[in-house]
Amino acid sequence: MPSPNVNRRAESFVIPPIDFVLVDAGEVDTETPLPANCRGILVGVAGFLNVVMQNGQERTALPFIEGLTPGFFATIKVSTGAGAAQNVWAVV
Repeated sequence: MPSPNVNRRAESFVIPPIDFVLVDAGEVDTETPLPANCRGILVGVAGFLNVVMQNGQERTALPFIEGLTPGFFATIKVSTGAGAAQNVWAVV
């Protein structure tokens, strides 16, 4: 008889957010460290952000769509390009 765990779907392992932390209601205008347990970024208006990942890698002009982008982000920096994302939240 096969194990009952063999047919589990990946969705059953998604942990729902504990909280949403406002980073900036408009365009991000200061370098903002995110909570250590940040698991994603929620964006209200699509655009670009400069970010530092939790492994220390810096990413510039990373495109964000409206909605949730999962990832282990450590810091959000001021966007240097046109079309910066707005209404940015950290998902913890």
